[in-house]
Amino acid sequence: MKKKTFHSGFIAVTGKPNVGKSTLVNQLVGKKVAITSPKSQTTRQRILGVRSTEENQMIFVDTPGLTSPRDLLGKRLVKHSEEALVDCDVCLFMVSGIHPEPKDEDRWAFRVLRGGLRNRKPAPTLYLVINKVDRVPDKRELLPVIENYSKLGEFSEVFPISALKGDNLKTLEKAIEACLPVGPAYFQEEDLESGEDLFYISEIIREKVLMFIHEEVPHGVAVAIDEVRPGKDGKTLYVRATIFVERESHKAIVVGAGGQMLKKIGSKARKELSLWKKQPVFLDLWVKVKEGWQDREEMLRLFGYA
Repeated sequence: MKKKTFHSGFIAVTGKPNVGKSTLVNQLVGKKVAITSPKSQTTRQRILGVRSTEENQMIFVDTPGLTSPRDLLGKRLVKHSEEALVDCDVCLFMVSGIHPEPKDEDRWAFRVLRGGLRNRKPAPTLYLVINKVDRVPDKRELLPVIENYSKLGEFSEVFPISALKGDNLKTLEKAIEACLPVGPAYFQEEDLESGEDLFYISEIIREKVLMFIHEEVPHGVAVAIDEVRPGKDGKTLYVRATIFVERESHKAIVVGAGGQMLKKIGSKARKELSLWKKQPVFLDLWVKVKEGWQDREEMLRLFGYA
């Protein structure tokens, strides 16, 4: 019997902050690979989410939200997003369907995307993905939304979806599969389980900070993993991490009265990490102030944003 031809490719997921890119990647891959929160700029690094079947392998690149940079970190995030476009076979430009027409941020993000794709030959397939349609009760209202956003550029197809609820994701998935070129499986299962532990641990902790702190502390939060080792009992994984903030006032908020907020953050992160590692995790959290770290080259290298 003739062996089936295998297809594989890279899919870049782009758009302004807080349109649901990480949620979409997590849904399509089938497990959590990118942290999500209701705040913008949650994703700071290119995160590979890999979905493999017997017929194909889809490699999702979840980019930082494209927004006009205000500091050195912002410039690095835009650069990372542009780099994600270099090798992509499919590009998903995501917008929020709860807004009837593109915002200035959407237009800026699409200009960056268009600039990154200008010299690509052949150009990747470009899909417009309109997310959060579950929050539009009257679906007839989506028709002008689709029309307004379609004017941003030349899209091969438009997909109204709900990444959170899973609406129309199968249709989008089939369309992506149809665009994958013939190619090898770039990642094996063992590759996906190694090499990313420290980054994933830091992202889970940062997610919990964003979850509980709300608007009091802006996105001047980063997490460095100081130590990971087996516990003395041989069953527990010991993790020591430092949460960096930009101001003393932010440190006070993260720590909380009597250390209660830090305990809350640590408890939530520990539970998720224990489930992921399939063993008890002892999480030792510290908070330090590094003023203006988002504009300091050495700090960006420390946090992996160089």
